[in-house]
Amino acid sequence: MNIQSHMKINRQMAILATIRKLQFATRRHLMSVHDMGGIRNANRIMGDLKPYVSKTMQGKEYVYYLNKEGHAMFGDDGRVVSRGKLAHALLRNEAWLHLFCPDDWQIETEIRYKKNGEKKKIVPDVKFRDEEGILHAVEVDRSQKMKINEEKLKKYEEFTQVYKHKHNGKIPVIHFFTVTKYREKKLEELAAKYDVFVKVYVIEEV
Repeated sequence: MNIQSHMKINRQMAILATIRKLQFATRRHLMSVHDMGGIRNANRIMGDLKPYVSKTMQGKEYVYYLNKEGHAMFGDDGRVVSRGKLAHALLRNEAWLHLFCPDDWQIETEIRYKKNGEKKKIVPDVKFRDEEGILHAVEVDRSQKMKINEEKLKKYEEFTQVYKHKHNGKIPVIHFFTVTKYREKKLEELAAKYDVFVKVYVIEEV
């Protein structure tokens, strides 16, 4: 195998790995983190990946996701991700880009902790650890009832106290990404009621 073929395969695997991590990705998301040249070249690269990815339309953009063969490349069980939460997933990708594309991006993975000997858990949209090892939780808020957001913030307050005690005063960071200024204001008002380090962002819906 010549070096160009080797580089092409490495690039293809890196792109597939990003799609796997994000579950769904638009060409724009992929071009943000991979050297794919211009739009025409990016389209050619995605065309070469056709055996491993499926695509669907969302708005005016194609959205790519691994098919059964794509999952098999990574030894996954081959279950293709449901498209039911596509809009939510694309907003989650905007959060990923906004937070500078963390490597440790774990979608819907439990945060487990103990309070007074009782096992508890929170399931954020995403969790990751930064370079200093501090835990970050990401919540994507498109149309969630504020009461549910408040219940989650109560849990994060409890978890923050446990985490702070365990990690010498360090505290986790909770990121809320929402779609309107009105929802941003409501989330900031809720966050102020609880002893939690919350950052709220407004991003345009994809």
